[in-house]
Amino acid sequence: FFLGPLFGYKSMFAGHNLFMHLINPLMALGAFFLPCCGEKLSPLKALWGLSPVAVYGSVYLYTVVIKEIWPDFYGFNMGGRWYISYPVMMLFTIALSLGLNRLRNFIIRKSK
Repeated sequence: FFLGPLFGYKSMFAGHNLFMHLINPLMALGAFFLPCCGEKLSPLKALWGLSPVAVYGSVYLYTVVIKEIWPDFYGFNMGGRWYISYPVMMLFTIALSLGLNRLRNFIIRKSK
């Protein structure tokens, strides 16, 4: 939703990026939705999906914006607007985690 329009989908799915940006996420979703592999999750547990984004986002913010150690290779600080992209990414991740959790719980409920 962000990198594809910014850098082009062709480069996002070329070489090893195909596994990182498409194959592995689809396999993880498939395993997450298998009804035989778990019980329904509460919305609070679904928020654990935010943890990797929050940790990496904080490291990225610190090393790109505050300390300027890394270049802004994702473009999240374009025009100095990290204060927009950071909360948007967090809110999008929360919405995605809750939405995937609802879908998982629906699949589990229908399979029983």
